[in-house]
Amino acid sequence: MLMNLGDKIIINFHNVANPDPNFSAVHPCSLIEFERQIDYLKKNYEISSIKDVFNAGENLNGKKICAITFDDCLLNQYQNALPVLEHFKVKATFFPITATFEGYLPYAHKLHLILSRFDAEKLVNIFNDHYPNLRIPKDKRVRIDKRLHEDVMTANLKETLLSILPEIKADYLENLFNKLDVEEKEANRLFFMRDYQVKDLHARGFWIGSHTHRHLTLENLQADEFFDDLDQSISQLQKLLGVSPEIFSYPHGRFHQNLYPLLANRGFKLAMTNERRAVDINELPYSIPRFDTNDLRDLLYESGY
Repeated sequence: MLMNLGDKIIINFHNVANPDPNFSAVHPCSLIEFERQIDYLKKNYEISSIKDVFNAGENLNGKKICAITFDDCLLNQYQNALPVLEHFKVKATFFPITATFEGYLPYAHKLHLILSRFDAEKLVNIFNDHYPNLRIPKDKRVRIDKRLHEDVMTANLKETLLSILPEIKADYLENLFNKLDVEEKEANRLFFMRDYQVKDLHARGFWIGSHTHRHLTLENLQADEFFDDLDQSISQLQKLLGVSPEIFSYPHGRFHQNLYPLLANRGFKLAMTNERRAVDINELPYSIPRFDTNDLRDLLYESGY
């Protein structure tokens, strides 16, 4: 009998595309793998909204229900995932980074491009030479609970960049990005949906939430900075869709309980983390867990599905 991840689950996706040697640092869910996962979920779960999964988690009736989410609103989600979702007649929630509508390229995606061109150890050496007081270790993980699917050097580089001051991260990444033969707005067009495509998703009945305006690590923002960034996201989505977003996805999955009242103040009802487990009874509305596509992939491979 095929095992499962739980009765009330949410699965999150980012890139849905076949591997590309020009973007070797991006580890996408391939098209055939994505279709296999949606096929499994369709056959084994009632696929519904995040709200329905959250409400179902408040009881132990054994109902199997799932929600599907997509962070960032990447262009390949529109091109590759949307046709599969519509083929299986299932809905999902998409979380755009609204500054990308204006040509902005978030630092996380700049790093993907940089890691696709430079060896991770070389990047760590450059960082350690420039910021000796913030040295990145090479022999052990800085977080034993994060990025276990990545090699130590890459994981440590990403975790360090998430934790340091924004101006240091910007200085480091901008210097490296400028060495690439890539223009920021060109990369933005390559990576992200346009606003009219997000509007089209909404018109087709998909849910749209907020993933902030600039995809900054919220742990490093003051309350006024967080409000300013969040308000820009809300304003753009209101203007684009005619409704305010009520569901939030924390950038990089990083959150703190101090953020809960700030989200409630702006009308958000639910917020998604990247804590990889099933939705449980008495789940808090602003720290809802969800599995990654890789968790489902591993389960299906182990089960021979």
